Order: sequence, then structure tokens, then C-alpha cells
Amino acid sequence: YILVYALLPFLGRALGHFALDWPAMDLLLDAFLYPAFCLGLVLGLGLALGAVSPRIDGSADHTAAVHLAFYASTPLWLLGVFHVVPSPALHTTLPFVGVGWCGWLLALGAHDVLDLPPDRGMVAVGILFAIFTLAFVLLTQVLLAHLLSGV
Repeated sequence: YILVYALLPFLGRALGHFALDWPAMDLLLDAFLYPAFCLGLVLGLGLALGAVSPRIDGSADHTAAVHLAFYASTPLWLLGVFHVVPSPALHTTLPFVGVGWCGWLLALGAHDVLDLPPDRGMVAVGILFAIFTLAFVLLTQVLLAHLLSGV
């Protein structure tokens, strides 16, 4: 399911590049690497949740932790469709909306899916999500800066 959703930002970015007639190298960098890096970041978040969960009296189900991370990341993939619109302002704000939405879904599911205690569990999920958010925002802004430098 997640690979189908990961195609949405790829298609949006590819169509946006064709609409702007940007160089093929920028298309390769942006349309191909961005979804791949995002999948890697989400997988890393899931693996980290699976590793931390048993240490704070949660379940040791690593598969459920990865599934939770991927399901919580659904807004990022859905908002990727908007990359068809060639607007740097939109490309800057939508990742923040998507990441906030992901954090909300992750917080909702962490207690039920991973059996995390409400006190320590939410702190651990918050810290891991903050690291994920920092990496995601740096990734999106570095790619955006690279693309804008060539315009």
C-alpha cells in the first residue's frame, strides 16, 4: 500500500518538472530521490519505534511499529500530489502540514498498536518523531534550495 502512495509525490514532482521545463537532472534528483529518502526516513522511524518500545514496557512487535510508522506517514504521500503546482511557497508549507498530521496519527496509534504506557511512551514517541521531523524538514528544504538555485 505504501509503495502505491509513494508514487503520488513522484508523479506530482515529475509532472511539475515537466510543466516548468526544468532540466532532467533536477527531475532525477527531485522526483526519484525525494520519495526514496522519505521511504527511508519512515522506515527508520518504524525501526526506531520497534527498538525503543520494549525498553519502555511496550510490545516487542517490530512489524507493528514499522506498520504504524508507514500508516502514520500517509498524509505525506497524499499531499505529494500538490507538487504538480509549481509554487515554492506551497512546497515549503505542505511538508510542515504533512509532518504535523503524521505526528498526530502517530501519537494516536502509539498507545494502541505498541501498548506504550501513556507517560513514558508519549515522551519516547515525541523524541523519535522530533528526530524524524528534523531529518524530513532538512531533506525537503535542501532539495528545494537546490532546485531554486538552478531557476
